[in-house]
Amino acid sequence: MRRAGLRTSSGVFDNIANANYEPGFKATPGLKDLRLASEAATDAGRTLPILAAVHRQMSQTLAAGMGAKDSSAMAKYTIESPPRAGPRAVSVFPAAPGLRL
Repeated sequence: MRRAGLRTSSGVFDNIANANYEPGFKATPGLKDLRLASEAATDAGRTLPILAAVHRQMSQTLAAGMGAKDSSAMAKYTIESPPRAGPRAVSVFPAAPGLRL
């Protein structure tokens, strides 16, 4: 569903599944929005660990030269990056049928 230039999350998932990272909502302003959300959480005296993790990953995506791509390029960066040292996260969610990672 598209309204007034807004994309639903299903549009983002479609982009990831189809390896389409052409700009819709560019990653660079996405990082700015994550920073603003982080600052708002700090001002409210809250910690949001998932937000911090997403901000860190988006920062690395931009550092890899993908700032002009769609914000869903963070998925591409994450999938193609070599694993980091340390404990691996284990998903408690089953893989979506037909999703190729």
